Order: sequence, then structure tokens, then C-alpha cells
Amino acid sequence: MRALPPSPPPALPLPQFPDIAPATWEHPADAAALAAVRAVPGVDRVVAATFGRINEWTTGLRMLHDAREVTDTSHPRLFRVHREVCDALDPPMALPLFAKPMHAINAAAIGVDRPCIIIGATAEDHLPEDALRTILAHEAGHVMSGHIRWKMTLWTLLYVGWAGVAMPVSLPLLVALVAALLEWDRKSELSADRAAALVCGGPEAVCATLDQVRAEHRTVLHDHLPANPAWRDRMEWVLRSAHSLIRRHPPVDDRIAE
Repeated sequence: MRALPPSPPPALPLPQFPDIAPATWEHPADAAALAAVRAVPGVDRVVAATFGRINEWTTGLRMLHDAREVTDTSHPRLFRVHREVCDALDPPMALPLFAKPMHAINAAAIGVDRPCIIIGATAEDHLPEDALRTILAHEAGHVMSGHIRWKMTLWTLLYVGWAGVAMPVSLPLLVALVAALLEWDRKSELSADRAAALVCGGPEAVCATLDQVRAEHRTVLHDHLPANPAWRDRMEWVLRSAHSLIRRHPPVDDRIAE
């Protein structure tokens, strides 16, 4: 484990927002993009046909494979930070946290009936507590905003396609819905960033964490590139170009600007 400088304790206790409404941190671009999704003809029927309990169950099974629930004994630092986040945002549902081996620092929220948060186990080794707090508050913001139903619908359409829809769907409708959901998915990150800013005392903490995570992702990318400098440069350009086409998060600079 890499030695980390200890995070300074908060000068004041973290703010708490009992019974806060998710609309408090909703970004206007998120609201507009979701309105565009809802305007796609037949979207409610497609979502109802796509998002059944079997899809939630299979997605959870896939995502929680090799994951371990975070407790005060298994991951005491993560457990404490997660509890601070939940105390601050006061979610109306339980939010179990799981740590899972991942190649890069990442986190996700899954589940509608029984939501949970998954974080890459490497995050605890590479990030200080203030960054962990930002990441966990971001994911809690997704859950409380009701984003998971739409995100899991998008996941099913992207990775399962027609097989995940229990009804006939025309190709134009499917393409229009996926395009609208992808645009909304990127904008939803801005709302979750705002939830994290509430917990962590302002946008500066969120921006610092985004920069830290971007630096760690670059390190992981370079570790997996060929040693030859010429091939290394070509492969990096190819991977970054491909990622820009399929990314489901806005570029870090855009998120910082917002």
C-alpha cells in the first residue's frame, strides 16, 4: 500500500442536511437532459420493459462479484467516511458500501429496490479521506436523485441491446433513446458533483478530487501501454480517442468548470 499523507480533520463538523430534497443539488443541464429523455416517444414502455427485477438482479450479481461489504472491521477508514457521508445527506434508504478489486479508481451506485455503492478497493490505498468522502457523496447523490433506474436502463440497452427489452422496439426508437440517455447520463454527473460539494464544503474539494482521480487514471493507463515510446504514443492516442466516443462521464475540465 502506498503511504498517504493523512487528511487534515475538518475544521468544523461536516454539515448535515436532514430530509434534504435532491432538487437542491439538481443541475439545470441534468434536468433539461432528462426532460429530453422523457420526450422520446414510447420511453415509458421501453423503460418498463427493459428494467425488470431480473435485470436489476443480474446487474447486481455482475457488479458485486468479488466485492466485499465494507464494515468497521474490514475497511475501518472507508466505513467511517461512508458513515459521515450518510449522516450528512440523510438518505431515506440504507446504502450499503462494497469494496471491489478494480484496475483503476472507480465507484458506482446500483440497485433501485435495494441500492448500494461499490468502490474500487484501490481507492482506499491511493486517495486521502477528503477524496474518498467526495466520491462516496457523489454516488449517494446519484441514488437519492433517482438516477439509478435510468442508468441501469442505459446499461441494459448498451450491453444487452434488444435482448434486454421484453417488447418489440424499432431501431430508430432504440437509437434515439440511447442517444438521449447517454447525453443525460453525462449531465447527471454534474448534479452528483453538486451533492458532493454540499457534503465536502464547496466545489473546491470536488475539483481537487477530480484532478486526483484523473492523475491516477493516467498512471494506470501508462502502466498498461507498451514500453516502446513510438508505440506508446500511438496507443495512448487511440485509447483516448476511443474513450472520448463512448465515455459516459463529461470530461474532467467540463465538470470542474460547472
